[in-house]
Amino acid sequence: MKITAIEPRPKEKSAVFVDGSFYATVHNEVLLQFGLHVGQDLDEVFLLEVVENSMRRAAKEKAFNLLSYRDHSYKELVEKLSRSFDRQIALRTADKMVELGLIDDEKFARKLASDMLYRRKFSSRRVESELLLRGINREIVREIIEELAPVPKEQIIALLEKKYANKLNDEKNLKRTIAALTRLGFSYSDIKAAIYEFTNEYIED
Repeated sequence: MKITAIEPRPKEKSAVFVDGSFYATVHNEVLLQFGLHVGQDLDEVFLLEVVENSMRRAAKEKAFNLLSYRDHSYKELVEKLSRSFDRQIALRTADKMVELGLIDDEKFARKLASDMLYRRKFSSRRVESELLLRGINREIVREIIEELAPVPKEQIIALLEKKYANKLNDEKNLKRTIAALTRLGFSYSDIKAAIYEFTNEYIED
């Protein structure tokens, strides 16, 4: 097998042609690292090592880029990297981000839970579901919820005072309020109890 051409590509990469046919796109620094040049004879195993090395580098660059926009859980990062790279490369890259301290599932979960509970006003049940979907360990999720989550009824009453106080006086608006609170993840029993305490009026099923 012989390298017959190396052509420049965007983003500091080059297309490598072997025996007259396109073989792979490789990062320029990897080309230099392995000393690839036109006319070079090499075997398939060596070429595959070059390509894998380039893919690992590209995966790291992608991970750094994703993490520069926002924090990710380990699972989220692996899933996003797996869209463009082999899953083993995605897993190894995510492991590297953990080693570098750029991924910390507990820190990520605590920050997200606080935002969902106190800014977005989600229920603890909704927050728990969201964190589990992001691959956070169940024990960590429960510890964070237990530490941060307010009492559901008190949380609902605070929402009623702030946002829905004038939307409880007729059946149509009451149903809309209940639906909105349900979407935030609150149970119907907690919603009923909170509205009763807030208005002193019982809601019939």
